[in-house]
Amino acid sequence: MDSSCHQVIETDGVVIIVDGEVPRWASEELRHLGGVDVVVLESRTLATALKSVAEKSTVSSRGRTHLLFPGNGGAKVRRLLNLNGIPAWSVHAKRFWHPGSNPTFEVGQVHTGQFLHLGVDHVIVFDDVISTGGTAALVYERNSWKFPGAQWCVGALISRGRLKRLRQGYERVFSAVRVQHPTDLARQVPINTLSTLLENQDIAKSYARRNFFAKETERFIELLNELRHYNERDC
Repeated sequence: MDSSCHQVIETDGVVIIVDGEVPRWASEELRHLGGVDVVVLESRTLATALKSVAEKSTVSSRGRTHLLFPGNGGAKVRRLLNLNGIPAWSVHAKRFWHPGSNPTFEVGQVHTGQFLHLGVDHVIVFDDVISTGGTAALVYERNSWKFPGAQWCVGALISRGRLKRLRQGYERVFSAVRVQHPTDLARQVPINTLSTLLENQDIAKSYARRNFFAKETERFIELLNELRHYNERDC
Protein backbone atom coordinates (compact mmCIF):
# COMPACT_ATOMS: atom_id res chain seq x y z
CA MET A 1 0.00 0.00 0.00
CA ASP A 2 1.42 3.37 -1.07
CA SER A 3 1.43 6.23 1.41
CA SER A 4 1.92 9.95 0.87
CA CYS A 5 1.43 13.16 2.81
CA HIS A 6 2.05 16.87 2.56
CA GLN A 7 3.91 17.06 5.88
CA VAL A 8 5.24 14.74 8.60
CA ILE A 9 5.00 15.98 12.19
CA GLU A 10 6.93 14.22 14.93
CA THR A 11 5.81 14.81 18.49
CA ASP A 12 5.81 13.05 21.84
CA GLY A 13 2.84 15.18 22.89
CA VAL A 14 -0.70 15.52 21.55
CA VAL A 15 -2.41 16.86 18.42
CA ILE A 16 -5.60 18.94 18.47
CA ILE A 17 -7.45 19.85 15.27
CA VAL A 18 -9.23 23.19 15.50
CA ASP A 19 -12.29 22.48 13.35
CA GLY A 20 -14.48 25.48 14.09
CA GLU A 21 -14.41 29.19 14.78
CA VAL A 22 -12.06 29.67 17.72
CA PRO A 23 -10.63 32.99 18.96
CA ARG A 24 -6.90 33.41 18.40
CA TRP A 25 -6.18 33.70 22.13
CA ALA A 26 -7.61 30.21 22.70
CA SER A 27 -5.48 28.62 19.96
CA GLU A 28 -2.38 30.33 21.34
CA GLU A 29 -3.09 29.19 24.88
CA LEU A 30 -3.55 25.60 23.72
CA ARG A 31 -0.16 25.75 22.00
CA HIS A 32 1.53 27.08 25.13
CA LEU A 33 -0.33 25.05 27.72
CA GLY A 34 2.93 23.65 29.06
CA GLY A 35 3.90 20.26 30.45
CA VAL A 36 3.61 18.45 27.10
CA ASP A 37 3.97 19.43 23.45
CA VAL A 38 0.56 20.47 22.07
CA VAL A 39 0.41 20.61 18.27
CA VAL A 40 -2.57 22.74 17.16
CA LEU A 41 -3.61 22.41 13.50
CA GLU A 42 -6.31 24.37 11.67
CA SER A 43 -8.77 22.23 9.69
CA ARG A 44 -9.02 24.71 6.79
CA THR A 45 -5.25 24.72 6.31
CA LEU A 46 -5.21 20.93 6.45
CA ALA A 47 -8.02 20.73 3.89
CA THR A 48 -6.10 22.86 1.38
CA ALA A 49 -3.07 20.58 1.71
CA LEU A 50 -5.23 17.44 1.51
CA LYS A 51 -6.87 18.61 -1.70
CA SER A 52 -3.44 19.13 -3.27
CA VAL A 53 -2.19 15.69 -2.19
CA ALA A 54 -5.42 14.04 -3.41
CA GLU A 55 -5.08 15.55 -6.89
CA LYS A 56 -1.51 14.26 -7.15
CA SER A 57 -2.34 10.81 -5.74
CA THR A 58 -5.25 9.90 -8.02
CA VAL A 59 -5.27 10.44 -11.77
CA SER A 60 -8.70 9.88 -13.27
CA SER A 61 -11.42 11.76 -15.10
CA ARG A 62 -14.07 13.12 -12.75
CA GLY A 63 -16.81 10.78 -13.93
CA ARG A 64 -14.59 7.78 -13.14
CA THR A 65 -13.69 8.83 -9.60
CA HIS A 66 -16.30 8.43 -6.85
CA LEU A 67 -16.05 9.81 -3.33
CA LEU A 68 -17.33 8.37 -0.05
CA PHE A 69 -17.56 10.38 3.18
CA PRO A 70 -18.14 8.24 6.30
CA GLY A 71 -19.77 9.66 9.43
CA ASN A 72 -19.40 13.09 11.00
CA GLY A 73 -15.68 13.24 10.26
CA GLY A 74 -16.28 12.61 6.57
CA ALA A 75 -19.06 15.21 6.50
CA LYS A 76 -16.67 17.84 7.89
CA VAL A 77 -14.07 17.04 5.24
CA ARG A 78 -16.73 17.14 2.51
CA ARG A 79 -17.68 20.69 3.49
CA LEU A 80 -14.04 21.77 3.67
CA LEU A 81 -12.95 20.27 0.34
CA ASN A 82 -15.99 21.44 -1.64
CA LEU A 83 -15.28 19.03 -4.52
CA ASN A 84 -18.12 19.88 -6.87
CA GLY A 85 -18.83 17.86 -10.00
CA ILE A 86 -17.54 14.54 -8.66
CA PRO A 87 -20.04 11.78 -7.69
CA ALA A 88 -20.06 11.73 -3.89
CA TRP A 89 -22.08 10.03 -1.15
CA SER A 90 -22.26 9.96 2.60
CA VAL A 91 -21.86 6.63 4.42
CA HIS A 92 -23.27 5.91 7.85
CA ALA A 93 -20.35 5.43 10.21
CA LYS A 94 -19.99 5.76 13.95
CA ARG A 95 -17.12 5.25 16.35
CA PHE A 96 -17.93 4.24 19.92
CA TRP A 97 -15.44 4.82 22.67
CA HIS A 98 -15.67 4.83 26.44
CA PRO A 99 -12.76 5.76 28.71
CA GLY A 100 -10.73 2.65 29.53
CA SER A 101 -11.94 0.58 26.55
CA ASN A 102 -10.92 0.05 22.93
CA PRO A 103 -13.00 1.82 20.26
CA THR A 104 -15.60 -0.07 18.23
CA PHE A 105 -16.99 0.88 14.82
CA GLU A 106 -20.36 0.76 13.07
CA VAL A 107 -20.43 1.25 9.30
CA GLY A 108 -23.29 0.87 6.83
CA GLN A 109 -23.65 0.47 3.07
CA VAL A 110 -23.69 3.45 0.74
CA HIS A 111 -27.03 4.23 -0.93
CA THR A 112 -26.42 5.59 -4.42
CA GLY A 113 -29.70 4.63 -6.13
CA GLN A 114 -27.78 2.26 -8.37
CA PHE A 115 -26.99 -1.41 -7.74
CA LEU A 116 -23.50 -1.45 -9.32
CA HIS A 117 -21.18 1.27 -10.59
CA LEU A 118 -19.17 -0.11 -13.51
CA GLY A 119 -16.19 1.58 -15.14
CA VAL A 120 -15.12 3.43 -11.99
CA ASP A 121 -11.33 3.91 -11.77
CA HIS A 122 -11.01 5.15 -8.20
CA VAL A 123 -13.10 5.20 -5.05
CA ILE A 124 -11.71 7.66 -2.52
CA VAL A 125 -12.82 7.51 1.10
CA PHE A 126 -12.33 10.81 2.93
CA ASP A 127 -12.28 11.19 6.72
CA ASP A 128 -10.96 13.79 9.14
CA VAL A 129 -8.60 11.46 11.04
CA ILE A 130 -7.25 8.02 10.19
CA SER A 131 -6.24 6.75 13.60
CA THR A 132 -6.29 2.95 13.47
CA GLY A 133 -7.90 2.58 10.05
CA GLY A 134 -10.89 0.77 11.55
CA THR A 135 -13.60 2.92 9.98
CA ALA A 136 -12.03 2.96 6.51
CA ALA A 137 -11.45 -0.81 6.62
CA LEU A 138 -15.15 -1.40 7.30
CA VAL A 139 -16.22 1.06 4.59
CA TYR A 140 -14.25 -1.04 2.08
CA GLU A 141 -15.51 -4.33 3.50
CA ARG A 142 -19.18 -3.28 3.29
CA ASN A 143 -19.09 -1.39 0.00
CA SER A 144 -16.31 -2.60 -2.33
CA TRP A 145 -18.67 -4.99 -4.15
CA LYS A 146 -20.63 -2.00 -5.43
CA PHE A 147 -17.68 -0.67 -7.45
CA PRO A 148 -16.19 -3.74 -9.18
CA GLY A 149 -12.68 -3.24 -10.54
CA ALA A 150 -12.11 0.12 -8.88
CA GLN A 151 -8.95 0.99 -6.98
CA TRP A 152 -9.65 2.17 -3.46
CA CYS A 153 -7.80 5.03 -1.78
CA VAL A 154 -8.33 6.75 1.54
CA GLY A 155 -7.49 10.33 2.41
CA ALA A 156 -7.62 12.30 5.65
CA LEU A 157 -6.66 15.59 7.20
CA ILE A 158 -4.40 13.68 9.59
CA SER A 159 -3.17 10.09 9.69
CA ARG A 160 -0.96 8.06 11.98
CA GLY A 161 2.15 6.27 10.82
CA ARG A 162 1.11 2.60 11.06
CA LEU A 163 -2.25 1.58 9.62
CA LYS A 164 -2.25 -2.21 9.51
CA ARG A 165 -6.02 -2.49 9.05
CA LEU A 166 -5.81 -0.78 5.64
CA ARG A 167 -3.37 -3.21 4.07
CA GLN A 168 -6.18 -5.26 2.58
CA GLY A 169 -8.25 -3.46 -0.03
CA TYR A 170 -6.65 -0.03 -0.24
CA GLU A 171 -4.06 0.82 -2.89
CA ARG A 172 -3.09 4.16 -1.39
CA VAL A 173 -3.46 6.23 1.76
CA PHE A 174 -2.75 9.96 1.74
CA SER A 175 -3.15 12.81 4.18
CA ALA A 176 -2.32 16.45 4.70
CA VAL A 177 -0.28 15.54 7.78
CA ARG A 178 1.12 12.26 9.07
CA VAL A 179 1.78 12.30 12.80
CA GLN A 180 4.26 9.98 14.48
CA HIS A 181 6.29 9.68 17.66
CA PRO A 182 9.93 10.79 17.10
CA THR A 183 11.54 7.63 18.52
CA ASP A 184 8.83 4.94 18.76
CA LEU A 185 6.80 4.48 15.56
CA ALA A 186 4.56 1.92 17.26
CA ARG A 187 3.44 4.47 19.85
CA GLN A 188 0.19 6.22 18.97
CA VAL A 189 0.19 10.00 19.26
CA PRO A 190 -3.16 11.18 20.71
CA ILE A 191 -5.21 13.04 18.09
CA ASN A 192 -8.55 14.71 18.69
CA THR A 193 -10.73 17.43 17.26
CA LEU A 194 -11.56 20.44 19.38
CA SER A 195 -15.26 20.06 18.53
CA THR A 196 -15.33 16.56 20.08
CA LEU A 197 -13.61 17.83 23.24
CA LEU A 198 -16.14 20.67 23.49
CA GLU A 199 -19.18 18.49 22.84
CA ASN A 200 -18.32 15.55 25.11
CA GLN A 201 -17.10 16.52 28.57
CA ASP A 202 -16.43 12.90 29.63
CA ILE A 203 -14.09 12.40 26.68
CA ALA A 204 -12.47 15.78 27.36
CA LYS A 205 -11.79 14.98 31.02
CA SER A 206 -10.42 11.52 30.21
CA TYR A 207 -8.27 13.01 27.41
CA ALA A 208 -6.86 15.65 29.75
CA ARG A 209 -6.09 13.21 32.57
CA ARG A 210 -4.30 10.81 30.22
CA ASN A 211 -2.21 13.41 28.44
CA PHE A 212 -1.49 16.32 30.79
CA PHE A 213 -0.01 16.83 34.23
CA ALA A 214 -2.35 17.88 37.06
CA LYS A 215 -1.83 21.64 36.67
CA GLU A 216 -2.27 21.56 32.88
CA THR A 217 -5.28 19.23 33.18
CA GLU A 218 -7.09 21.76 35.35
CA ARG A 219 -6.30 24.65 33.00
CA PHE A 220 -7.24 22.59 29.92
CA ILE A 221 -10.70 21.84 31.35
CA GLU A 222 -11.13 25.51 32.32
CA LEU A 223 -10.16 26.60 28.80
CA LEU A 224 -12.73 24.25 27.24
CA ASN A 225 -15.41 25.67 29.55
CA GLU A 226 -14.43 29.20 28.54
CA LEU A 227 -14.75 28.23 24.87
CA ARG A 228 -18.18 26.68 25.47
CA HIS A 229 -19.39 29.93 27.08
CA TYR A 230 -17.77 31.92 24.27
CA ASN A 231 -19.61 29.86 21.64
CA GLU A 232 -22.94 30.11 23.50
CA ARG A 233 -22.56 33.88 23.70
CA ASP A 234 -22.01 34.12 19.94
CA CYS A 235 -24.98 31.90 19.04
